[in-house]
Amino acid sequence: ADLPTAFYFGLATLFLIRHYRSRSWRDALLAGLFAGLAAWTKNSGLLIVFTLAGWLLYTQWRARFDLLRPPDRRDIALIVVGFLAVCAPWYLRTLLTAGVIVPSTGWTWAAQRTLFNLFPYLWDSRYLWLGWLFSGGLVFAIWQAWRARATELASTFLLICYVPFFVIWWALFSYEDRFLLVLIPFAAVMGAALAQVGLQRVGPPPLIQQPRLLAALLAFMIFLALPAASAAVLFKPEIVRRPLMSDADKHRVRVGGRYDMALYLQTLPVGLHLLTSDHLLPYAAYPANLTVGDVGNNLTPAQLAGYQYLILSPGESL
Repeated sequence: ADLPTAFYFGLATLFLIRHYRSRSWRDALLAGLFAGLAAWTKNSGLLIVFTLAGWLLYTQWRARFDLLRPPDRRDIALIVVGFLAVCAPWYLRTLLTAGVIVPSTGWTWAAQRTLFNLFPYLWDSRYLWLGWLFSGGLVFAIWQAWRARATELASTFLLICYVPFFVIWWALFSYEDRFLLVLIPFAAVMGAALAQVGLQRVGPPPLIQQPRLLAALLAFMIFLALPAASAAVLFKPEIVRRPLMSDADKHRVRVGGRYDMALYLQTLPVGLHLLTSDHLLPYAAYPANLTVGDVGNNLTPAQLAGYQYLILSPGESL
């Protein structure tokens, strides 16, 4: 869900900057709609409200230097309405059924607030050389925004999109690099800006001055992206064989026999305590009260005390 969230997050900010230049009510509404889609797709997408608020505050300050006025009340209202129209029903449902807007499923105690994690793309081998470009682009954007605080817009806008989400990730969720996929659009653009400046300084290589060679280079880049795209999509053969499979079948493909076990566990009386060795079953069987422990032949009656059910996985026996 992180990559679809990134897609909507990126489109929301695209229409946000388009609105700043066009003052079109359509761009304001689209920015709000896509921001709502980002928040609807995954809970972490709710952090886009910090980007929206930060941008509106920045444009108020920026109005002292530009002829362009900050967004008026109508445009702000359209952004808010578009945002709430998409994601408010979902979070209202969550509030009514679970009593909270966002469940406390984040392992905030495991956050790793280290200097090392301030540049996560730099050390993650999965990004290869792109991680160095992303990290360099971030430093370059910070330098540009600081050097020309009153006139430079692009880098400041990218940092407003990037920094609020990143700071919250670093402080509370830095145990999981996967969450940073939401920021990939902005990291990529900042890295591209750095590469563009570098090419302007050294001059473009002869390769990209010829249209046919440029087309071949672009085709090669797309070819290199295909393995990453393939690796990011799980259960590809099943999807291809049965593209119209039911929701229940999708769950069975994803979690196997756990799905039917989870359906059974949800029929048990509330308040029972269950023991299992399967680390994924508690997620599938929520809100059943499961404890994950070592289930084996050495279990003693004392270890089983307090549990009403013991769930055995295939291959396990008492």
